[in-house]
Amino acid sequence: MSIVVLEPAKLGDFIQSSPLIESLAEAGDGAGLELLFWEKSAWEAARVYFPETRATLLTRPLTVPPDLPPPELLVNLSLSQSVVAFGEALRPAQTLGPRAIAGGVSGVDVTGGGATGGGATGGGAVGGGATGGGAVGAGVEAPPAQKLALATMLLNRRLGRLNLVDVWRELLPQSRPSLARPRAMAGAVALEAAREKLSARQLPIVAFHLGAQNRSRRLSVEWFVALAAALASFRPFQICLLGVKSERALSLKFLSLHERAGAKAPVVNLCGETSVQDLAGLLPLASLLVSADTGVAHVGASLGIPQIVVAMGPAFAHETGPYNPRALVLQGLAPCGPCLENKGCERKQCRAAPPPSLALPLALRALGWESDRTLPPEAARDPLLIGGYFTTWETRVDSWGYRLLPTEPLAAPWSEESLTAMVLRETALRHFRESRGGEIAFRSPEDLLAEKRLYRASPARRSRRAGAAERRAPEDSIFKSLRFITQRGVESPRRARFMEIAREILASLL
Repeated sequence: MSIVVLEPAKLGDFIQSSPLIESLAEAGDGAGLELLFWEKSAWEAARVYFPETRATLLTRPLTVPPDLPPPELLVNLSLSQSVVAFGEALRPAQTLGPRAIAGGVSGVDVTGGGATGGGATGGGAVGGGATGGGAVGAGVEAPPAQKLALATMLLNRRLGRLNLVDVWRELLPQSRPSLARPRAMAGAVALEAAREKLSARQLPIVAFHLGAQNRSRRLSVEWFVALAAALASFRPFQICLLGVKSERALSLKFLSLHERAGAKAPVVNLCGETSVQDLAGLLPLASLLVSADTGVAHVGASLGIPQIVVAMGPAFAHETGPYNPRALVLQGLAPCGPCLENKGCERKQCRAAPPPSLALPLALRALGWESDRTLPPEAARDPLLIGGYFTTWETRVDSWGYRLLPTEPLAAPWSEESLTAMVLRETALRHFRESRGGEIAFRSPEDLLAEKRLYRASPARRSRRAGAAERRAPEDSIFKSLRFITQRGVESPRRARFMEIAREILASLL
């Protein structure tokens, strides 16, 4: 069976789609599967993660490759109208995902799982931008899993608890809740020399990825220097700096500040010298990877290494965090956050990084460095966030997929917001499993946007709404949310069952 997959543009998005790709490859023994890309780093990653699968790098404007016959099945992971139109031009016999209809784009094949993806935090409008192809247009009808994710974002993005990996896995629910691992890991000669140098010191390796493609997600170089200095006061270790060529200046700044601070940890600077294949061969040597929510973080997650991911600004770890049971997350939330990637805001208070001293206990835990010294007490609130706060989470993968649980002692086990979010997640996933072919109808993105909900409000108004939600009883918040995201009208048996599941889950959690 010939299968063509239209892949999102970014490296991290591709790795998050890898459980689905792996299931498609196994279903057909890899034969007849082709991946189409339009971003080089994701295309390079495909050659590392799926070397037996044909991967083609397209150029814009997108045109149909002359040697590509019409596929029997097209799997589209984008809601971008330009990508949907390109998919239609391939003339597939069957489509999983959005397809063009008169007046817009519509999701099809709900019984088969339907369309997913689109990048909840990608550029462009809601759900549209992981491909960089623009906003969701009129007539967009996404299938249940993605529609639920979009509806939750528009209601209150903090209630979202479906990781992008699991949204895409809803295409093939039998796909495993784990990322594919790299398979082609041979590195360049220069990398082998770096590996030998790192191994010769016989010191634990802490890898720092200093950059991020989106600057709003980037941690400062000073932040990494401070964390390195704090770690050095506990045990000897060495640092490996990672990044692309455009981030080379960040690594040079780190070296300068690190030396000025009189730090003891030796540094191997590989910034700008590593491909995705090199990273796959190098990162298994690391005892810890520290980064923002970036493509490198997802490479580390696929390798299952201990890691700390700092999510702030538009990055919301519950949606796009590391799919790795050995990951710890430090999430910053302003009262009006998290925002969308391209949301204009003059205040930018959500871009404030957490104090390195909040990351230090997580790093010691990830490294297994127990200390008899008492760490200085730190409040989980920081004035730069203007009433916001940072929370720490640990990753778990359960039968439904990815979830984050609060760590102790920096976060309370259950806030009303977390309880509401968890009930929404568990209810939706159980409903999907119970009712294949008869899912409840979630409201469409344009229907939700027409109400001018969360992301058309000012940051101040969004903050007031968040405060009002916190003052409601958990049951009120949960069932108000459920009523908002499901289609209005006569109470159907399916909708009634949906509410019944929610009550069962709430009772078990309380």
